[in-house]
Amino acid sequence: MRWLEALGVAHSVAKIESEAGAKQNAKTLSTHIELLKLPVLIFFHSKGGIDTLEMLVSRPDLRDRVAGWIAVQSPFMGSPIADLYLQSSFYRGLFGTLLGLMGGSLDSLTALSSPVRLDYYQSHATEIARVTEQMPFVAFMSWQDDNWPWEGDTPLEPYRDFMLEKMDLKNDGLVPVVSAGIPGCDLVVIANVDHRSTVLSRPFVGFNRARFAESLFTMLRRRQF
Repeated sequence: MRWLEALGVAHSVAKIESEAGAKQNAKTLSTHIELLKLPVLIFFHSKGGIDTLEMLVSRPDLRDRVAGWIAVQSPFMGSPIADLYLQSSFYRGLFGTLLGLMGGSLDSLTALSSPVRLDYYQSHATEIARVTEQMPFVAFMSWQDDNWPWEGDTPLEPYRDFMLEKMDLKNDGLVPVVSAGIPGCDLVVIANVDHRSTVLSRPFVGFNRARFAESLFTMLRRRQF
């Protein structure tokens, strides 16, 4: 946001609740876009991709308002970590309670599960194809190796190791690389960036988020032409 301000580019943040379900957030996002007078570029992280895709599929009338979108580490095809927790009745109850206290619902976690994402894609394949045909779409994904001895590895190491060792899936600690894109998008994949580094400042990790955003916006602009 500071980078956009320095460029004099108008921007706003949709008041999305990550704990809410995709349908609820899609309505919030559509209302936000309706209030804006200019065409928009949408930039989002993780579950924001699920919410945005739901909005673009369910509101075809708004597609002409969207000049492009950028997905950062979004589990379009689901996350095995969500699957793992949803398989346990104890954790389903626990997360349902916690998410309810935070103003959301278990739907926010269920929407990230692999079966739900696969069913959604299969059920909406035609509309999703229209979305990717109508506007440029750049998806970014990464994976994290065990190569930070001074930090003891990513804080998401247990999840990373579970997906890597049990399922042979390269991942960023929450999302497998194979889940981060959909047909029709331009997929950018790099190594040694975990799920938190793209959105949080971390000591000893030289990840420049402004340069990162600039690079993705540049790719999206080139994709437009």
